[in-house]
Amino acid sequence: MAGIGSVWTMARLSSRLLGLGAAIFTTGLVALSFNQIAYSQELSKYAFAPFLTLLALLCIAWPGEEFRWKWAGMTALVWFVSPVVLYCMLFPLTSISVVWIILWLRQPNRSREELLKWLAIQAAGAASGIPIYFTFLRYQIAQGVQRDYLTHAYWDRSGLGSLLALLVHGAWETVSFSYSFCPLMFLMVLAGAMCAARDRHGRILLSVFIGTAGLTFIGALLRAYPFDGERHTMYLTVFIYLFAGFAFARILSSRLALMRMLAIALSAIFCLVGARSTLMYIRFTGDENIKGAGAYLFAHVQPNDGIAIQTLAEPQVFVHLPSLIKYAPDPNANPMDSVFHEDDVAWTKYLTQNLMTHSRLWIIFSHSRESSQKAALDLVSRTDTLGLMFEDKGTYLYLAQKKPGA
Repeated sequence: MAGIGSVWTMARLSSRLLGLGAAIFTTGLVALSFNQIAYSQELSKYAFAPFLTLLALLCIAWPGEEFRWKWAGMTALVWFVSPVVLYCMLFPLTSISVVWIILWLRQPNRSREELLKWLAIQAAGAASGIPIYFTFLRYQIAQGVQRDYLTHAYWDRSGLGSLLALLVHGAWETVSFSYSFCPLMFLMVLAGAMCAARDRHGRILLSVFIGTAGLTFIGALLRAYPFDGERHTMYLTVFIYLFAGFAFARILSSRLALMRMLAIALSAIFCLVGARSTLMYIRFTGDENIKGAGAYLFAHVQPNDGIAIQTLAEPQVFVHLPSLIKYAPDPNANPMDSVFHEDDVAWTKYLTQNLMTHSRLWIIFSHSRESSQKAALDLVSRTDTLGLMFEDKGTYLYLAQKKPGA
């Protein structure tokens, strides 16, 4: 639903900013983007980031514009719901709020009523944002960098070179993530940003983007939020598409036949690239073949065999193989708290217990670290012979059997 909502809100917003032709182009970028489709299909919470950002930009009444209570109510709802769904939405919402205040202060005849209405909308955001911060967000920020795969998305504080590398890498990856054809998209975004600077609403959009990206980058400097151009910063893709739309609108506005041909060529290129990536996603069967490992396991498992799983993706494993829940140490416990999680200490203890209890032990590795797999296999090989029974797409199924005399 979030993905469909993103397409609808982009169509409404881009038609208001760019006109019909460029709006069709911009909306097409959202509809055919591989990652927009993928995260929507996977029911990922990150799919809400572009939708809520677009909805905030669509509903907002900037200083001097007509104020409608219907849209104001929707704006307040967006401000209230967004931090609950994704706390990273505080970045675009804060940027929008700051830009709004700056524009209001620059008004020759500032309206107090306008400001009071705006403050009421901010109160809706504070009503959800403040409890979220004091309930869990401040503890998460205090923990700092916890995931190894995200270390590149934070500043390592080694010097100016690493700071610039983080900035360039994050910017490039953000554009790459938004659409598959990065070099051409990067040129479209740069040209579109320059075109946007010549339009009133374009300048507002550019200011909100600079504020949002700037806050994200500051979060990476403080090691509080990643600037990686991945799912964590999907709210930035909204601006990428809109700036590309500004460039396309500029091309359409030209009366030169060459520019019209360029518009047709760009439309064809982005359409083909998007269609290709969409087809790739349809054919994509997943990063790990958990179902295949489960099918082999249940076809060969014996009544007294033991089963152990090492994974960082517990929910996905139990969705595809729900019958494995009974193999947890405590079947009544929350599977998320069990040793199925890749906790090396708990995993080693549980694995040792299984090796002592069962003469045959099936071990599944899926979405787990190579170092942890090696440590586990080294432990098992001391007392058992190991056989790799199934391997496909990062999923491995081993059968451990007691060595003679062990």
